[in-house]
Amino acid sequence: LEMERTGKMPHLKWKNIRDVLKNTDCAIEFVQYHGAFDKKRMGCLVLRKDFKTPQFIDLFSVDSLEEMEVSQWLTLYEAIYDTSKYKDALYNCESLKTAIWTPELMKAIGDAKRVYFSPDGLFHVLAIEYLAVDNQKDYYRLSSTRRLTEKRKETKLTKALIVGGIDFYSDVTYPSSSANDES
Repeated sequence: LEMERTGKMPHLKWKNIRDVLKNTDCAIEFVQYHGAFDKKRMGCLVLRKDFKTPQFIDLFSVDSLEEMEVSQWLTLYEAIYDTSKYKDALYNCESLKTAIWTPELMKAIGDAKRVYFSPDGLFHVLAIEYLAVDNQKDYYRLSSTRRLTEKRKETKLTKALIVGGIDFYSDVTYPSSSANDES
């Protein structure tokens, strides 16, 4: 409501996010920051309904992660920016999985069934939800954990376009046709 009235995002505190979480939810805000000697580091703030304050977990040096080898011949940086070619090597890298979803982070998540997270830095181009070490949880990527506090408007669909069997690599082109109009 405040955004509609003023055009500005309302000022939120972490308690606002905690208050909307269910007992089976966890919210994680990944943050890239400058550590000692101005080194880029990645950490995260973890919040659950039963936490008195958010828990900060330091994860890794961003430089060391970018240089991590996902195979004998490929660095993480190369794999991220050419995922079409190296996607399997990237998402099957056990050391990458455990660098992100550390035992300390998994302990903080605990028995939560739904994990909402907001990426930062490299995580914007890396689908870390596919690297999760616990497949019993549902992972939801958000632009910000503040999105959890927003009221969702119910939408009613009256029309839908459903497309399947698309061959994106086909060399065949088809002339436009009125036969493709909605029915």
